[in-house]
Amino acid sequence: MERETIIELRKLIPALQSLHKSVERALVTETFKGTGNMAVKSYTSLHARVAALLPDDDYITEALLLEVPDDAEEADKVAQVQLAASQLVMYLEQQVRDARRSRRHGGGDIFAGADIDEIKELGQELRDRIVSQTRETLRRAMSNIDIDISSDDDDDDDEAESRGKRKVRVRVEHTDDGDDDEYIEATDDAPEGEVRRKHRVWVTKEGETIVEEDDVSNEDEPADDDVELI
Repeated sequence: MERETIIELRKLIPALQSLHKSVERALVTETFKGTGNMAVKSYTSLHARVAALLPDDDYITEALLLEVPDDAEEADKVAQVQLAASQLVMYLEQQVRDARRSRRHGGGDIFAGADIDEIKELGQELRDRIVSQTRETLRRAMSNIDIDISSDDDDDDDEAESRGKRKVRVRVEHTDDGDDDEYIEATDDAPEGEVRRKHRVWVTKEGETIVEEDDVSNEDEPADDDVELI
């Protein structure tokens, strides 16, 4: 099968799928009244285009040729279109898959001779879309994070609260004698009335890591030498 034929058939398959789904839905919901002739006309038109692309395929040109009497009932017309369209779709999908597989194994390429500029433009469009989506994802992820090293100046706290940010106080304790364990403590500075959570990660002398989590009242404030990440 020629590359141009494959491309044209792939263009027709979605239309046939849409027709098949439409008439199938009409049969299930019994809303086919007045649609029989239109369904037959749509299938006949699409079938003729397929037959023109595959004139030597007897299954398409003869077996799937729809012949419906003019005096047939609406339900009969729609049912015949539904059956013929479903068979034609499945047959074309299989034929296209086999043809593409044959061309690949035979060294052919369905895109051989395609416009290189169009392929480059498609690649650039995909790259731009990926970059744009990545930037948007990062922007949303960082929108509620504000990190800074602050002093004891109350203005910094007021500024952070006005922006709707939540502070996290981090305390790092280290012992010089080597006899005690070390730990890192992070406390979520929730607004007044909400329960704060304290997360403490211990590293013992034996190298074991222990994680603790406790509720902290808003009256409990960290030591003055704490480092605040706002």
